[in-house]
Amino acid sequence: MLYELSPEDHTISSASLCMSPSADLIPSGPPLHASTPLERRTLNGCVARGRQNNNNENDRDSDIINHRDVVDAINGNVHVNVVSESTSMDVLSGGESDAGDTLNRRNNNSLSSRMTLGDMTCKRKAGDVTYYVAKELLMTERTYKRDLELLTVTWSKRVGSIGRTASSGAEAAALAKACLALEPLALPAGALLARLDRALVTSNNRHDVDEPEYRKIADLLFDYLSNTYDAYAEYTEQAGTLVALVESARRRGGAASREATAFDLSSPLPLACLLLRPLHRLLHYCTLTHELWSATCGQQALSAHELASKAASLALTQLRHVENHATLCQLQRDIVGYDKLLVAEREFVRLGCVYKHSSKGLQQRMLFLFSDLLLIASKSSSGHFRAHSVLPLHRLRLEPSDLPHSINVVDEEATVLISMSNDVEYAGWWESLSDSIDAAQDLRTLIDTQLTHIDNDTENTDVNTNVSTSNALSFVCWHRATSLTRDHLHLALRSQLSGYLLRKFKNSHGWQKLWVVFALYSLFFYKSWQDETPLASLPLLGYSVSAPSPTDGIEKDFVFKLQYKSHVYFFRADSHFTYNRWTEVLQTPMMQSRHNC
Repeated sequence: MLYELSPEDHTISSASLCMSPSADLIPSGPPLHASTPLERRTLNGCVARGRQNNNNENDRDSDIINHRDVVDAINGNVHVNVVSESTSMDVLSGGESDAGDTLNRRNNNSLSSRMTLGDMTCKRKAGDVTYYVAKELLMTERTYKRDLELLTVTWSKRVGSIGRTASSGAEAAALAKACLALEPLALPAGALLARLDRALVTSNNRHDVDEPEYRKIADLLFDYLSNTYDAYAEYTEQAGTLVALVESARRRGGAASREATAFDLSSPLPLACLLLRPLHRLLHYCTLTHELWSATCGQQALSAHELASKAASLALTQLRHVENHATLCQLQRDIVGYDKLLVAEREFVRLGCVYKHSSKGLQQRMLFLFSDLLLIASKSSSGHFRAHSVLPLHRLRLEPSDLPHSINVVDEEATVLISMSNDVEYAGWWESLSDSIDAAQDLRTLIDTQLTHIDNDTENTDVNTNVSTSNALSFVCWHRATSLTRDHLHLALRSQLSGYLLRKFKNSHGWQKLWVVFALYSLFFYKSWQDETPLASLPLLGYSVSAPSPTDGIEKDFVFKLQYKSHVYFFRADSHFTYNRWTEVLQTPMMQSRHNC
């Protein structure tokens, strides 16, 4: 098991004492789901109503950060159509395979399609936004606690094994700082989860209470954020340093590099993303407190939102730089033949699959665009991307081509003709290249474009020969002939949602109940929220999300459809709130969306 530890191991952080509530506390009946209301009151409307009770609310509102920016950073409500022409990628399905679905499937607990998800309690609470906000908080808090435990338990154990050798003692001490820094957050998170669990259990078991426990969610959130604000602020300031320490240890090689790579291969999320999860969680708290405030216009909900907004604002000031550094480090590990990516002030701009015209015909290539250079690579048998050429942007210019979806990239020494898979990809690459080339004209920094000699034995024996969650997005782009921009990548790192859904394959008759986690533009499927290892994963780049069409023959309520080419999945939520929340989050900029609700 992922978290199973030997009795003699003494390297585990005390945060591992933060245990989940017992499964016996979970009531029978419908599972709890992440959810949010379909229709929301505007922020201004809420403030106007609140003025009747408090004349000072207008002044307090000026201290709140722009909520729409935070919501967009988490949910991605911009729609870009991406139609892949790649033929090398299959899809996870019953009896089908997918090169992007990296985990095995088991325990097909199919349920009858006649199964009903609601009961009288859910119907009574159908219009209670507070109830659904409390449920989403509970569902996502379970996933957040597991993410913290991956660092405070699993990673802590690996760091302890590094420290057992005299030569790696100092390195292990530096890596242990991340585990120690998370302790002030992990223990309160466990306490919050226990309180949420009790509140929702009480509300489901008692149908005649005048004031159910979940109605006090604003008080609970305000108390939690008040008690942990200083700890979150301190961790936010340290986050960049912690990520840099881990990445520096990985670059030096040795035991730390091997353990970090092994961790990434076994973890649903990469190490760098997990280290930033507390900052991502603050953005989600901001979203949920806004939902609560918009629905209730209560004074305590407003206070909780102000506090969450302040903490989220601090997180946003750090995230862009730290996420860019982590991205550069990951791409340096993914690319062989050029080892000079880690340069000060360099920013990642875009990556994606294109087709290069040559005397041998069309050749599939991967473009990595940075603020000062364009790197052209191909996928090697070792699982890396092998660099073919590095072009400084200040020497480039773009010229249109008579061929469809094609661009001439003109250098002082040569011209490269590249084609994209569709109009959307063409427009995106033209804009990204044009803007980056124009910005680079003012920089004109000296760039080392010399490729590094690759020893075949070294390439083939490198430990990073498997696709893990840390580099999965790059390889999905390669297989599905699509691309990923800087903003999309930041959004992928910050997106998070979890809860129970029913899943149905295109040609199956039953519905399978699964605990579903959305992260890094992928769906991770678990048998229940208590499971540590996912049954399967489904990368979603290039997928569309929509309501079922009449020809699909789906007559159930609250069903949404995911489709990539001929591969189709149906997912069923328990309420309109839950349905709206999942479709909102899944409608990311990288996914073609026909959902019009």
